[in-house]
Amino acid sequence: MRHETPSYIPVPLDDDEIETLLEIIYSPALADDSLTLEGMDGFLCALAVNPVPIEPEVWLPHMLGSTAPDFESEDVADLFYDLIHRHWQSIVHAVRKDPEEEPLASFAPLMEGDPDMVDDDDLESDLGDNWADGFLSAMVLSGNEWIEAMQDEDFMDLLSPIMMLDMESENPDPDDIIDHGRRRELVSMLPLLAHVLWDYWHGDITEGDEEATLTISRPHDAPCACGSGKPYRKCCLN
Repeated sequence: MRHETPSYIPVPLDDDEIETLLEIIYSPALADDSLTLEGMDGFLCALAVNPVPIEPEVWLPHMLGSTAPDFESEDVADLFYDLIHRHWQSIVHAVRKDPEEEPLASFAPLMEGDPDMVDDDDLESDLGDNWADGFLSAMVLSGNEWIEAMQDEDFMDLLSPIMMLDMESENPDPDDIIDHGRRRELVSMLPLLAHVLWDYWHGDITEGDEEATLTISRPHDAPCACGSGKPYRKCCLN
């Protein structure tokens, strides 16, 4: 039996909050190899549809880079982690919505830049590349579930839009290069794809499990993976 989503509805980040998050992400506070905002959106989307729950102390270091953030103040740290947490909760809630039935409530991938400012025949466009890279990075944290599912050709077909958006190869085959127009089409598929992937793994989710996905501890309260027992943001790594 399928249950309704929890009555609690997270408030998505507004434009000003997204801009604030951008400023923090691209400040010296985060490591150079941390994900971009677009990459974090893809990363958190993968976590939201993931077949198994992953605790923040596991995924935070993968998202924030090789060194712990060095925020200029405790207030900035709290603001950053609270915005990330709220954005993640919004994604968790949105991926459960079928965009064909509830388009305004469904997942909306966060892309940096203006896709309309690039010509559709531009072969150097990287639209969606960081998003796909973030999504695939989070998949790796799940163990064997994704790997086993990817043995199924139908499942691989399902993932193909994300695979096509990822520009991992430095010397891609010319036939694998897609233009900006095709990238726009693939990005437009992501809301439905996110919902289908969530439904693939969690179509019969129980009400209790649904509540748990929205009430998991905030990232900045997560214990550091080094084993110190301190919260990640106050660990000795800082």
